[in-house]
Amino acid sequence: MNTKYSFRSDIKQELSFDFQPGKYDVICGKGKRCFEHNGNKQFRRTTRFFLEEYSQATTKVEKSSIVTKIIHIVKRQSPEGGFTKLDVTGKRWHEVGDHIAREKVGQQFRDALHSKYRSSTKSKRRIRETQQDDAAMNMTIVLLSNEKIKQIIDSLNSKVTTKMEDNQFITIFTQVNLDLLNELNET
Repeated sequence: MNTKYSFRSDIKQELSFDFQPGKYDVICGKGKRCFEHNGNKQFRRTTRFFLEEYSQATTKVEKSSIVTKIIHIVKRQSPEGGFTKLDVTGKRWHEVGDHIAREKVGQQFRDALHSKYRSSTKSKRRIRETQQDDAAMNMTIVLLSNEKIKQIIDSLNSKVTTKMEDNQFITIFTQVNLDLLNELNET
């Protein structure tokens, strides 16, 4: 199930006004600031420690137990913060609830085991790149297999020169695009 939860629905508590994430707090978010924060680095080391056990777990209950262990470790190391997130105003820190913390741990495992999980960031990127490559190849096949399209492209190549004025180039290019679109609509 791909359910999105809003940040507000999983806020555990607002932290003190002067709170700043410490060396064991995990910042939930994206970007370089989160990635390079000492607490997030420690969090990644902790998950790597449990990586083998997690990858060999065969049931959801076993995996859930490992996730719970990691959450408890983070919370013990940083009793005033743990898993934190900056509010939308960028002024106040909140401790997030267990749901977001569990999502953070689970995503870390999926990313570390990216070859095993389709929901990992690397796997999603690889799938997207493959789909883009396939679409480009399909377009190339369509273009090269259609004789009329090949003639239109050859015509463009014969008309365009490096000494051509910009307005001439734009006129020719626009006409060729229209011809290509018309031919694609007919096929």
